[in-house]
Amino acid sequence: CKHIVRQAEIQVVFCSHGNLEQVLRWTANFPSVKKIIVWGADPVILASRGQAVLPYEKCLEYDFEAEPSIPSPPKPEDLALIMYTSGTT
Repeated sequence: CKHIVRQAEIQVVFCSHGNLEQVLRWTANFPSVKKIIVWGADPVILASRGQAVLPYEKCLEYDFEAEPSIPSPPKPEDLALIMYTSGTT
């Protein structure tokens, strides 16, 4: 996981509450990681971790209709990225 996060410059990591401490330790070395979304955790406990750690349930509350994204079809000069799993699946 560390290799993929580092090489792909991942910005958001999803993890279970049981893995949170480990994920926090190794993502501290990756400035690309901006958010850690955690499932199975008490939101009050996660709040003490700061804005970078959010409960999964908070993601479900997001109102996509109130703040829709504007479609941006690709142009011929746009760069494409193919994400790989490197055998981790």
